[in-house]
Amino acid sequence: MRALKTKFATLTSWSYSVYNQWIACPYAVCLDKVQKIRIKEPPNPHFVKGDRVHHSAENSIRQSGRMPKLEPELEKFKPMLAAFRKAKAKVELEWAFTSAWNPTGWFASDAWLRIKMDVCADTVDPPFVDIVDWKTGRQYDDHRQQRSIYALGGLQLVDVGALAGGSKDVKLTVRHIYVDTGVKATEAYDMKDLAPLKREWTARIKDMMADTT
Repeated sequence: MRALKTKFATLTSWSYSVYNQWIACPYAVCLDKVQKIRIKEPPNPHFVKGDRVHHSAENSIRQSGRMPKLEPELEKFKPMLAAFRKAKAKVELEWAFTSAWNPTGWFASDAWLRIKMDVCADTVDPPFVDIVDWKTGRQYDDHRQQRSIYALGGLQLVDVGALAGGSKDVKLTVRHIYVDTGVKATEAYDMKDLAPLKREWTARIKDMMADTT
């Protein structure tokens, strides 16, 4: 007797973490994002450490006045954090886009792609955008894909005039900083990369967004 496959609704929105989860286990995405079944898991010590370091970095950039006490992993990045404070960099950003790549609200019904990042600083003269994501674990090859998602979002906001004064001459960098080792992985982009990034990610998520099984 042939087994029957249950059909489920398709995803209506996605993020880099959802894409990664789908690559690893599509059924987990079905449970979490389609059926809305939340599975409570015990605290993961790696996630607990990540939250601790991220909150420390966020507070050190966001707060005015004297630099607050840093977590030990961040001490070697104190000059960088001070520079972000001086530049009035934004922290813990939430960017959302419609399927037509227009910016929208994080909780808006037409939010199709959501991008969350740790730090973003931009200048108009010269036109420059610097995006940083802190990592407390190992360096993985697929982190380069994550950097390209950050670049896509940043370049799209430049294109609509929301970053770097909308200058088409903008230079954009995306950096993963691995706080345990001090390693920095950096990618540089400019506006000519925006269209190829859109094509690349539209093709990459095609099967995921059509998945019903």
